[in-house]
Amino acid sequence: MSGGFYRAFEDRYRGSRDVISARLAVYLPFVRPLVHEGAAALDLGCGRGEWLELLTQAGFAAEGVDLDEGMLAACRERGLRVVNGDALEALRARPDGSLAVVSAFHLVEHIPFEQVQALIAEALRVLQPGGLLIMETPNPENLVVGTSSFYDDPSHLRPLTPKLLGFAVEFGGFGRHTILRLQEAEHLRDAAGVGLFDVLAGVSPDYSVVAQKAGAPAHLASIDNAFAATHGLDLHDLAQRYQQGQDALRGELIGVREQQTATGLAVQQQLATVDAQIAHVHASTVGLGEEQALLTAAQAGFGERLLECERSQEQADLRLDGLEENVQRLARATDEPVVKRLRTRVLELEASHQHAVDESARLAQHVAWIEGRLTHAESEAAALRHQLGELLLRRGGIKVRLVRMLGSGRRRLLDAARTSRLRQPAYAPVRRVVRGVLRRPALKRVARRLVTHFPRLHTRLMQLMYAPAAAASAAPADIDPLALQMSPRSLSIYRALRAASKPKD
Repeated sequence: MSGGFYRAFEDRYRGSRDVISARLAVYLPFVRPLVHEGAAALDLGCGRGEWLELLTQAGFAAEGVDLDEGMLAACRERGLRVVNGDALEALRARPDGSLAVVSAFHLVEHIPFEQVQALIAEALRVLQPGGLLIMETPNPENLVVGTSSFYDDPSHLRPLTPKLLGFAVEFGGFGRHTILRLQEAEHLRDAAGVGLFDVLAGVSPDYSVVAQKAGAPAHLASIDNAFAATHGLDLHDLAQRYQQGQDALRGELIGVREQQTATGLAVQQQLATVDAQIAHVHASTVGLGEEQALLTAAQAGFGERLLECERSQEQADLRLDGLEENVQRLARATDEPVVKRLRTRVLELEASHQHAVDESARLAQHVAWIEGRLTHAESEAAALRHQLGELLLRRGGIKVRLVRMLGSGRRRLLDAARTSRLRQPAYAPVRRVVRGVLRRPALKRVARRLVTHFPRLHTRLMQLMYAPAAAASAAPADIDPLALQMSPRSLSIYRALRAASKPKD
C-alpha cells in the first residue's frame, strides 16, 4: 500500500485512540496477575500502539513490531518501543520462555492460516509457564461483519470463526483458553426483545481468543476469575431472544384473534336478537293497525245505527203528529174510553221514544269507549314506534323508511278521525236526538242523570249542542202531577182531551 494509506484508513474507521484504549482495557484482568520484575510482552502488528501503552502502564517491558511505517511513527511519537519487521520472524527470534504476554490484535485475518498455526506454535515456545497468548479478530458470527464490513480492509484475507481459532490454540498445545466476544451495542446486553436487524448486525463484531500456557497452579489460579467471566453476544443468543419475542408476539396475536372471534360471535348474537325484536315490533305494529281498522269500522257502524235511530225518531215524530191530528178530530167527542186509549197510546209512544233516547245514549257511550280505545292504541303505537326507531338505529338505520310509512299511514288515519271525516255524518242525527230529548222534560231528567256518569260524553254533547241559549220556561203552576211527566206535545194533546171532556154549560 502507498505510504500513510493504512494509518489514515485506521484513523477514520477503526476509532480514536481513546476509544480503542477503552476497548482494550477488558484484557487488563488477564495480564495484571502476570506482572513481575522484568516481565516482558511482545505485541505483534502493534499498529498505533494503544495496547503497548496499556502494557507499559501496567508494568510490562513491552515492545511492538509492525510493517507499516505510518503506524510505527504514531508509536514513536509517544515514546513506545517498536521495530519495523515481520511479526512471525520477530517471534521466532525470541528465546524460549522469555515472554509473559504475546498479543496480536487484528493480525491473524491478514495472514494465511498456516502462518496462524506457526504463530500459535512459536508463542507457546516463547511464553513462560502460565503466560498468555491474545489474538483478536473480526467476528464472522456477526452476519454484517462476515459478509460486508470485513472486506472494507483490502489487506484482509479471510475471516476466522471463534470455533476455528479456539480449536487452533487447543490443538497447538495451550492448557486452556476462553473466547471473548467484544464491542457489541450496550443496549443489547440486557434487552429482552430484539429485532431482526439486531440478529443480523447485533452480534459482537469482534472476538478474541485468550490462551494460557500450562504452568504452576499458582499461576493459573490468579487468572481463574478472568477466565470464568463471560463476554459479548453470539448469534445463538440473539436468535433465541428474537424467537422468544416472536413466539410471545404470536401468542398475543392468537389471543387477539380468539378475542376477535368471540367478539364477532357476540355481535352476531346481538344482531340476531335485534332482528328478532324488530320482527316482533313490526308484527305488533301490524296487529295494532288491524285493530285500529276494526275500531274505525265499528265506529262507522255505530254512526249508521245513529242514523237509523234518527230515522226512527223522525218516524215517531210523524206518528205523533198523526196521532195528534186524530186526537184533535176526536177531541170533540166525549167518549172517555177513547180518550183513555189515546192516552195509553201516547204513553206507549213516549216509552218507545224513551227507548230510542236510551239507545242513543248507549251508542254515544260506546262511541266514547271506541275513542278511548283509539287513544290507547295511539299511545301504544307511539311507544312501539319509538322502540322500533331505537332498534333500527342500532341495526344501522336500514329500516327507517318502514317507521315513516307506518307513521304516515297512522297519522292519516288519526287525522281523518280527528277532522271528523269518519264521525261527521253522525253529528246531525245526534243533535236531532238530543233536541228531541230536551223538548221532553221527563226524558231530559233521565238523560241528565245518565250523562253525569260519563263526563266525557257529557262534555262532547255540550260542545256539540250548546251555544248561548235562553233557559227553559217554567211549567205552569196549575198543571196536575200527571202533566209533569209528559212531553210538551203530549201535554197539549192531554189538555185538548181534558177540555173536550168537560161538561158544557
